[in-house]
Order: sequence, then C-alpha cells, then structure tokens
Amino acid sequence: MIPGERQTAVPGDADAARLALLRPYIRQCGDDLRPPWFMEERKLLDYLLVLISSGNGIFSVGNETFPVSGGDLVWIAPDTLHEMRGSSQEMHCLYTHFDLSYDPARSHWDACIPGGTRDLSPWKELMHPPFKDPLIASLGGKILSGCPASLKQTLARLCLEHRRSANRPASLLLAGIFMELLHEILYLREGTQGQRPAYWDKMHRAADSIFACDAGALSIARLARETSLSQSHFRKLFRELHGMSPGRMQHAAKIRRACEMLVYGNLNISEIAARLGFSNVHNFSRAFHLATSVSPRAYRLGRR
Repeated sequence: MIPGERQTAVPGDADAARLALLRPYIRQCGDDLRPPWFMEERKLLDYLLVLISSGNGIFSVGNETFPVSGGDLVWIAPDTLHEMRGSSQEMHCLYTHFDLSYDPARSHWDACIPGGTRDLSPWKELMHPPFKDPLIASLGGKILSGCPASLKQTLARLCLEHRRSANRPASLLLAGIFMELLHEILYLREGTQGQRPAYWDKMHRAADSIFACDAGALSIARLARETSLSQSHFRKLFRELHGMSPGRMQHAAKIRRACEMLVYGNLNISEIAARLGFSNVHNFSRAFHLATSVSPRAYRLGRR
C-alpha cells in the first residue's frame, strides 16, 4: 500500500478503455451566422461536429437525409459522404473539426476540404483511423436534438478559445474543453427520458433563457413563474441539476458573453460593460478579472 493511500473511485472497464484511447486535437472551429448556404457532397479526413443554434436546413450523412433546426447536433466521422444545406434566411452554426486520437505524424495539417471532394486516397496517410470505442464509433448523423444550454456554451467556449489560440499555444486547453464537451454528449445520449428527473426539461429551458439574455435581466421570480414553481423550489431544483444557483449562472452567462464580445466584436470595453448591464466599466473590469484572472484588455489581446 502507498503511504497515505486513500480509497479512490476506479473507472469502469468501458470508461477506462475510452480514456486510454482519447487524445483529442482541435483543428478548426467556427461560430458563424450564415445566409442560405450549401456544401456539396464530400468526405473529410477528420471528424466534424456541427451544432445548429438557430435556423433550418437539410443535411445528409452516409445514407441518411434529415432536417436540422435549432438545438440539433450532427456528428460526421472521417471518410463519410455528407452534404449540408442551410435553407433559412439565417442559420447560426457552431462547429469543430477534430481528431479523437492525436498523432504527431498525422495530425499536423489544416485544410478546408471543398465540396465535391469524394476521393481522399491521395492523402490516405492523413485519414483518421477508425476509433475503437464502440459507443463513440456508433455516433453519426443527427445525434442529439434540443441540446441544453450547457452543451451549447461548452462548444461556444471551444470556438472562442480556438479563436484566441492564434496568439498563444492552447492545444491542451482545447483538448480539455473538448473532453468536457464529449462527456456532455455521451451523458445526454446514454440517459433516457425515464432516467431523467421530472424537472429536467424545465430547468434546462430556464438555463437557455439565462444564456439568451445579454444583460442577465431575467428575474428569478420570472424564471420560477415560467416553470410553474415557487422561487424557493425553483432555486433548489436548479442548483440540484446545474450545480449552481440561477444568480451565479446569470453572472457566468454575462462573463461568457463579454468574452465573445471581446474576441469577435468591435465594441470598446466601456460599451461592452454598458451592453451587459454593468453600472460602470470599473465594476465590469473587476468582475471580469475575478472570473478569468485577466483584465478585459488582456483577454482581447489573447494573453493569460
């Protein structure tokens, strides 16, 4: 026995095997608002994950063709024929291209493979090999509908940090966020409606409302009323499911939105503070530093 050893929870066989295989490497990310668009049938060398945040379209993956709309999550494995079309006036998409098993001899490439590319044999040495975990290997096509706010925010954070990684190395950070994202996907896939608590949908809709409100102006009373619960019971169930109070999630949502505005937008820091409902730029800067350990200006410049 190791001196000072304590009892520890050991992963099950499936989780242990999966953990030994996973070495994620993030190649590309995007968080785009698109007019009507079309990607002709093609194959890829890596994996592609697409979340439709809003809008409608038609996707084909392998032999399956299906409609997509807000909250749908699509998984496309390497060497799989697929076609994607956004048919609404606007479609908000978040996506990432990635390897599940990093290989220094194979993973260091970056290309936007165009529509119409069906033969990848000239680059077969770059093709991601089949992933040997049966649960993950079974993923393909539309794997989730009605994705909760937590999953959307994790993918948005991955896209955000990938954008910032142009200014500093971030492969380990991106891999960590992706592992969190994959955990959420598998948790949602494995759980059945019967195993979820009765309040699951209501609490996730409340979280969606919080993240959709820039200034965090939704009152707890309103959120409780929309779920037909008393405020005290709403707070209790919300904390049980999300691991934090509604107020703390509202604050986290404001900081996350501030990060997006700093990286993607052109507003100055005072304008961002006002947009998010802070009384002044000093209060905003203090809250941002407490949450991220850097100032808004340093975050915009890509420093940690």
